[in-house]
Amino acid sequence: MKLTKEFLIPVAVLTVICLVVSAALAFTYQATAPVIEEAKNAKANEARAVVLEGASGFEKMDVTMPEGGVDCYKETSGAGYVITVTTNGYGGAFNMMVGIKADGTISGIQMMDHQETPGFGAKLAEESYAAGYRGKSSADFSDVAGVAGATITSGAYKKGLGTAFEIYGAASGNAVEVPASGAMTLEDAQAQLFPDATEFTEFAAEEEITGYQADGLGYVAVRKAVGYHTEEPMKIAVGLDQNGVILGVIMLENHETQGLGTQVGDAAYLDQYTGKDSVDGITAVAGATVSSDGVKGAVRRILEQFPSFPGQGVKLDEESLAAILPGASGFEEAAQPYEGADQVMFASVRSGAAVSVTSGEVQAAVGFDQSGVITGVTLLSYPDAAALDAAQEYASQFVGQTSADAAAASEIAHADSIRDAVAGAVSVFEAAKGELG
Repeated sequence: MKLTKEFLIPVAVLTVICLVVSAALAFTYQATAPVIEEAKNAKANEARAVVLEGASGFEKMDVTMPEGGVDCYKETSGAGYVITVTTNGYGGAFNMMVGIKADGTISGIQMMDHQETPGFGAKLAEESYAAGYRGKSSADFSDVAGVAGATITSGAYKKGLGTAFEIYGAASGNAVEVPASGAMTLEDAQAQLFPDATEFTEFAAEEEITGYQADGLGYVAVRKAVGYHTEEPMKIAVGLDQNGVILGVIMLENHETQGLGTQVGDAAYLDQYTGKDSVDGITAVAGATVSSDGVKGAVRRILEQFPSFPGQGVKLDEESLAAILPGASGFEEAAQPYEGADQVMFASVRSGAAVSVTSGEVQAAVGFDQSGVITGVTLLSYPDAAALDAAQEYASQFVGQTSADAAAASEIAHADSIRDAVAGAVSVFEAAKGELG
């Protein structure tokens, strides 16, 4: 009797109370759930109406979603579609709501739920940035410039738009030209890697590498990367500082398998290269080894060619300077880079200048007095050590001249490269002599 009174009755009472409360909560949920859902839909439709001009109502479409797709709603009067996608920026994943008119052009964009860096990636969430995409189709939206200093987020933003257009094509039945995943224009990539550069001077490092020198700040090297789809290679842009340290790797074209190889264009993979001067320790994307190796091999080749970039040859030392500018001393570097020159040095009190230029496999250093007369030529780099003395003797013909035209024809190897290097040095001196005062 005591057991029943002290234990069983309280347990029974508590059980009844729990059942009553649970039933009440269930009834309340059933009664309020439709109201809550309706309120959520109304709020979502309000947001959709913001990105799709002239919208009056929406109905959800049953569309197979590619990677990154969230949902697709059709405007009931036929004005267009509002598509939500997710993509990975610098601060993590964020959602984008994209309004696409029936004619296939962008009506509006809202970037939501982002954790991007204030003043950089967060700028892409501003209306002023989204406005630049209005009226753009799937064929030309990638031409819009990204935000300086927000390389990763800018690329993710455009990748999200590409996904939205892909969904639009499936929902509308219209054929769309979706850019390659992760696509970014070269100009946009240059601006992201060197936001302070005002000019990029093109140079050829090798047949498969096109380089751009950024105002003496560093380099952007562009090269194809052969991955899984060998018939359509990827294309990457690699930013390098003056010491050959990688500032960033940007995917310009990516035709690899969607959801697998395309991941090599994502920040999670490409960020591994930043701050490195080799490809050691780079981890491949799981399930996309061939694509990863393609990018890695292209970056490796660019790093191998870095010593041949303008300004990266053998540096002028005291011995070389003394040989081409006899009696001069107290040298200092030119205040600015000069196109075509590896290095420009001025003697104290501006009594002369030394210019080194690379042509083919030859790097020559040329000394000039104040009037532009060549005071000496020395070969800093020459591919045939056995013939170096003969080549140096040929180069000595230019001393006392003001151009490379006076040299007699020669059968020695690389004579044309020597003459072209001297001619290049003369052109550089003409451009730089204003610093002599």
